[in-house]
Amino acid sequence: MKININYKKNIYEVDTRDGVPISIPTKFNNSESPKFYDTTSPRLDYFKSEEKVYKIDNGAGCNVPTIYLNIHCQGTHTETALHISDKGIKISEINDVDFLASQIITVTPVSGSRDSYHSNYSKDDMVITKKMINDEISDMNFIDCLIIRTLPNGDFKFGVDYNKNKYAFLSNDAVEYLLSIGVKHLIIDTPSIDMYDDGGALGNHQIFFKDKNGSFNKNTITEMAFIPNSISDGLYFTTIKFLNLDLDASPSVPIVFKFKKI
Repeated sequence: MKININYKKNIYEVDTRDGVPISIPTKFNNSESPKFYDTTSPRLDYFKSEEKVYKIDNGAGCNVPTIYLNIHCQGTHTETALHISDKGIKISEINDVDFLASQIITVTPVSGSRDSYHSNYSKDDMVITKKMINDEISDMNFIDCLIIRTLPNGDFKFGVDYNKNKYAFLSNDAVEYLLSIGVKHLIIDTPSIDMYDDGGALGNHQIFFKDKNGSFNKNTITEMAFIPNSISDGLYFTTIKFLNLDLDASPSVPIVFKFKKI
């Protein structure tokens, strides 16, 4: 279905049938899934009642699966300020993430960055800097959502154990810059915008989820996304799909749409 989107006094046409998901499929009882802190994989079982297992393979009339999923540590997820403060809002209160004006950029994280960060890091740590983000953004008026693809990129990201493999994180300067240019929704293919261990501060989250007056905002961060190489850098509209949970986060599926201006 084709729809028209009115954004900043311009009309854009989107074909909703052509959306491309940029998330990692959740695999159950399978070691080939991302791991971040939690070393287990998502688990799948089936509801049992009076010795009956509700699984068609076992002769039941229907499947009734039950799952265990660590939202923040086992796959693509979207989170709110409630992740870092009880003053934040629940993911179920986020209702404005349909057809966000977005940009996909690709960056090559660097070691030896001179950007600021709230915790000590080594010269070998890979950092996404303010400059590399600024250099890749093509339109400052179409930036409600920024989608960051890090290099190298490939299907290997479906099963990385981030407890054993370092990942790139953003500098404080980079996150402050995102706020300054109006980014409200950040999507990235790493497990966190902060380093693996910053002493529990989650300093970049603290920056991105706060307004200038110090109050917590309605921004969202989507982590462990996956942006296929077949999707080029540029402008898109993005919709973020997630569950209606009274929690700080939900498993999610961001979907990007090409468009034409009419």
